[in-house]
Amino acid sequence: MHDDSSQAMSSADPSLYAVSLGSPVHLNGATYHTLHLRPPTVGDQLDAVKPGMSNAEAELALITRLTGVPLEVIRQLLLTDYRRLQEILLGFFSRTPGTSAGT
Repeated sequence: MHDDSSQAMSSADPSLYAVSLGSPVHLNGATYHTLHLRPPTVGDQLDAVKPGMSNAEAELALITRLTGVPLEVIRQLLLTDYRRLQEILLGFFSRTPGTSAGT
């Protein structure tokens, strides 16, 4: 089940985007129902993306870093849940700056 509120900014921390998973992920005794994605920094981009990585590997590394969960959690996501994380991530890179009054 997908609802639009699953991509809303977290009320606890307005810089985090919450994604409710359609299917929880179980890893090492922990269950993940929701992942929180924070906006990337330049440092995140530099540290997560290594030379020789494919675009898919770089994206996976960045999403793992921004959610703060183990890579294996991201690897176990349903593709529909991963796509919602991708949409948020891509939104960070496609936002256009606001225009000032003089522009």
